[in-house]
Amino acid sequence: MSKLSARQFEIVKKLLNNDIVRIEDISGEFNISNRTVYREINFIKKYLNEQYNVDLSNKKEGMKIVANDSEIERIKMDFWTKKPNISIAERKQYILSELLRANEPLKLDYFARKFNVSAATISYDLKDIEKWLNKQDLNLITKPGYGVIIQGEEKNFRKAIINFLYDNSNKETLLDIMNINSLNIDHLHEIERHLKSVTDTRTLEKIEKSIKNLVNEIDFEIVESSYMGLLIHLVLVIKRLEAGDKIEINPINLMELKSSEEYKYAKLLAENIQKELGIEIPESEIGYITIHLKGARYKDITKNTDHDLVEIVNQMIDSAEEIFNVNFRKDEALINGLLTHIGPAVDRLLNGLDIRNPLINDIKNKYKDLFDKTKLITRNLEEKLNTTIPDDEIGYIAMHFGASMERKNRETKKFNVLAVCASGIGTSRMMLSKLQLFPQLNVIDAVSSMKVDEALKNQNVDLIISTIPLKLSSINTVVVNPLLLEEDIQKIQDVLHTNLSINNNLLESQKPKEFDAIYIAKYGRYMLDIFDNLLLVKLKQKKSKDIIREFLYHLINEKIIPEAYDIEEKLLERENLGAIVLPERGFVIYHAISEHIDKPIVAVGNIIYDVTMKNLFDKEEKVHTALLLLSPDDKAAIRLIGDVSVALIEDKELSTRVNKAKTQEELRDIFYDLLKEKYTDEIRREMT
Repeated sequence: MSKLSARQFEIVKKLLNNDIVRIEDISGEFNISNRTVYREINFIKKYLNEQYNVDLSNKKEGMKIVANDSEIERIKMDFWTKKPNISIAERKQYILSELLRANEPLKLDYFARKFNVSAATISYDLKDIEKWLNKQDLNLITKPGYGVIIQGEEKNFRKAIINFLYDNSNKETLLDIMNINSLNIDHLHEIERHLKSVTDTRTLEKIEKSIKNLVNEIDFEIVESSYMGLLIHLVLVIKRLEAGDKIEINPINLMELKSSEEYKYAKLLAENIQKELGIEIPESEIGYITIHLKGARYKDITKNTDHDLVEIVNQMIDSAEEIFNVNFRKDEALINGLLTHIGPAVDRLLNGLDIRNPLINDIKNKYKDLFDKTKLITRNLEEKLNTTIPDDEIGYIAMHFGASMERKNRETKKFNVLAVCASGIGTSRMMLSKLQLFPQLNVIDAVSSMKVDEALKNQNVDLIISTIPLKLSSINTVVVNPLLLEEDIQKIQDVLHTNLSINNNLLESQKPKEFDAIYIAKYGRYMLDIFDNLLLVKLKQKKSKDIIREFLYHLINEKIIPEAYDIEEKLLERENLGAIVLPERGFVIYHAISEHIDKPIVAVGNIIYDVTMKNLFDKEEKVHTALLLLSPDDKAAIRLIGDVSVALIEDKELSTRVNKAKTQEELRDIFYDLLKEKYTDEIRREMT
């Protein structure tokens, strides 16, 4: 079990001293959110149970340690006679945090008593602290009888405080603070924990509100990577002003800043903060806020393109193509992303503003090659600006190039796709013909919903694209319109995290395969079966289920099938999922697969009375013709029925001819031409 932190230690003491303690009591005393209190209480509860075998109850009226008097006294004795456990590193953090906020010298004995160590130990801690402060251009002054205090310029103080904050906040905290739209107040408290008197929850919330007002009211968009630096700079401005510490700025630089658009917004932001916190922000501070806004503002490249910026990005792209041996020039997302990022980055670099990348250690360790090569890419920019680009900034640029290469990998990757509809005949065949136009999709099969499990056993499937809902949790499934509309393509792209591109020549350029003579023979035989048993009837019914039953009655009456078997049930089951009504065709298709028939069947019905159904676009449509397609459970028969279905769906002229057919002979002529064409296509498909 981990040791209690200093705050957890103090919370336990509070619980020991009071019969009932409310969540609000703790959040108020320690200046933390209720959510943080709950997290601390959960840890304390486990600790007390493990160390003392007692429980901590949390009821509506408050919390209390559940133990008898003797157990409570034993816990009290332990907590009164020991100090909270902190590591050497934590002790140095606390000493440095107090020194950074101190206006007067602090005695070594003060720290020795506080941490229950000797003054000599504190002296050793101060040596390490002094080394860190020297890197911030600050001095640690130590004199016997005087104490210890930090001295230096105000700007270096602020920089040191910011660096201390960054160095002692975890990656998750910094990533959350960078997200202006979902700032987690608990992560603000994580910062507050390290620098208690430099900031407080109220100030953070008020400043955050002022920034959001600027973003929302005047459409001032802030680059995510810079938001954290702006927020913390403003916190320090307020706290240092409250302590009477002001910063100076070169008058010439201030005059130049005043002429910029960002100065106007900085002034507006300062006014908002003044209104929220009741503190006057001097002109010099507004100047520094302007510098931060220049380095934080999102630049819309579509409205105003800086030619120098374009040149910088083009040089980076050229270098990257040579170093990575990758063609980046066609990646618009990369180019736009770099243009957006590099503009504020140049402002930051020229004004000496630090940026922190919470992911920098992950990038350097896990993607070392990417980072090292990006560092080479940025050399031209360093020479142009005559400055050194920090690793954190290089890390952000590396993320742009890494994302581009990931996109390229996804664009060239093939995804195994299974097309599914209720029967595996009509809608899946229609959908299949469209899916095959996307080179990133390897459509392995088109099956009925009843055969999905079987298909998954025999194939490695990345995605199922279905025209009906499926109850599957083991694999990603997208439900689409059989016509595969634009919004359906977008859904597929979202699930696969890739962009799909159409190649109309793809079907013609597929690899040759072995010719299957038996399959072609069966396809031809089934074609003759359809032609021999083709049926044209008049339908008097108005509802789908009644139309289906009337169709089956005619088939039995004409001795094309001896009885309905399970055909009616399967047709009605498919109908419950929605009729296939072709938009602007006045045409409805019913189809099913049955193991009780040995040949494919096509029947056309002229609907006598006015019938209205919802089409595939979910709009009301008058239906004049019904088509019944039945197939045995055989690959060649299913393929043939599917080809007939797709032809009627895709060829408006064909469906119009079928609609107008009034006699059996007219219908036979239409299907003779159609089946002959499909047989020729199938032979060609098998041979290429």
